[in-house]
Amino acid sequence: MQTSSTKRIYKHNPEPEKTFAEQFETVGDDYYEYNWDYYEPPAEEPSRPRPRAQSGSRFSWGRFIAAFLLTIPILTLIVPAGWMHYHAYMREHRHFPPLSDEMQAVCTRVLNGAPEELEVSLSNAVQPQRLQQDMQRIVGEIGNRFVASDGDEAVREYVLQQLAALEYSEQDGSLYTLPFTIDIEATRERWVKKEKDEEEEEDSEWSSLERSSDHAGPGDVEGAPDETQDEDEFDEDDYELIIETYHIYYDSESVVAVRPTKVQNPGIVVISAHLDTVYDTDGAIDNGSGVAALLETARVLSASRQDFGVEIRFCFFSGEELGMHGASNYLDTLSEEERARHIGMINIDMAACSNNGIPKAFSVSTYGRNTGSGYETGSFAHPANNAVSSAAIEAFSINSFGVPRLYAPIHWEKNDLRPFHRAGIDAITISWREIDPSRAITNFNIASPLVMHTTDDRLDTMDMQSLEQTARLTVATFERFARHHRRPDIRILGERG
Repeated sequence: MQTSSTKRIYKHNPEPEKTFAEQFETVGDDYYEYNWDYYEPPAEEPSRPRPRAQSGSRFSWGRFIAAFLLTIPILTLIVPAGWMHYHAYMREHRHFPPLSDEMQAVCTRVLNGAPEELEVSLSNAVQPQRLQQDMQRIVGEIGNRFVASDGDEAVREYVLQQLAALEYSEQDGSLYTLPFTIDIEATRERWVKKEKDEEEEEDSEWSSLERSSDHAGPGDVEGAPDETQDEDEFDEDDYELIIETYHIYYDSESVVAVRPTKVQNPGIVVISAHLDTVYDTDGAIDNGSGVAALLETARVLSASRQDFGVEIRFCFFSGEELGMHGASNYLDTLSEEERARHIGMINIDMAACSNNGIPKAFSVSTYGRNTGSGYETGSFAHPANNAVSSAAIEAFSINSFGVPRLYAPIHWEKNDLRPFHRAGIDAITISWREIDPSRAITNFNIASPLVMHTTDDRLDTMDMQSLEQTARLTVATFERFARHHRRPDIRILGERG
């Protein structure tokens, strides 16, 4: 018995006079199981093959991968070029702000075939010529900037002028000054002649007449012995030493510029440097270099249309050399809500090194760290590594900008980070150090520059390249810190403010 084979064919039309092709056109796509033995096409009609997928339409992983690899170089050229042309068109029709310098540079490098990282640091926008102009004005022309002096006023006016050029304004509240008074308590010694009763005055009348009436006392005390008196003529029993306390008052101001963000209730990051110097020095390294580095940092971050997700406050404090008065006054003016939103502080002090040939090192100093449950103070043996110093170390590991070595963190608080530490805010100070074990103040065998607080702290004894490196590392440190603390809904700013 012949075994019948069941095959899937298109529905059969029982009318024998129709050909197989005619039957196929009639029934369309309807089909079912049919016993092939009961029907066979006529001999003259060739059997039609079963419908199947068209040739070449099957999915192939090899073809897909090859097409994908061919697409990458095409997109690499088309996307940057299209982005530039799109911005040019929108800029011409005033629908979009001009393409930023850093993005223009990125697109140009990509079009030229240079590899580019996904994240491009704004530190590349630092311009050395602007740093040189700032140093020439601050140190070369203004010179000494002791608090409450003419130099202190002049450097403050220069900073306000530069920030106004960046569109910070007192009218919209993005630029303001914080006046304060420094009260310094001092002491002095004075010799005062003792008062005598009538008997003592009669007994000493003749000896008093023998004394020269030309002698004047020390200071402004009339009748006290002066330095020209012979020791045998001065009787300590007739005088008493009085130590007096008096006060010296200095009036000064700090300058604050605020770069806002569109994020609601954002964290606040302070980037600061102190304006003042000690008496009788030009203060090129301490701290004209810090002011110049902060001005350049403000220029770079303000020119970027990126919303960093945090509020930036560029603070130019005064009164640091007399006891961090400007930084303390800034914190005292904050409300509790504002102080709670402060998440970090980057202080720039001694942003350049001298050219005396002594080996140099870049340092990031801290005084404590916020642990979440409280604030923990570090020590010289065990410096505290806080969130801001971690960002600085990360930035240096990505690009050191030619800096030979970094010591971080080190324990040092004799600068404007101390008030922020006391307020429980993570803070660092970026500075240059000299490697000199004989003058070392930390376990890293590094010390402050030899020219600090001396008349040798001049523009001609400072290394300009080190100032550029500090400015770049400051910008990169802020970028890394803001990236870890910003909210995910980052936008591009059409206009600042």
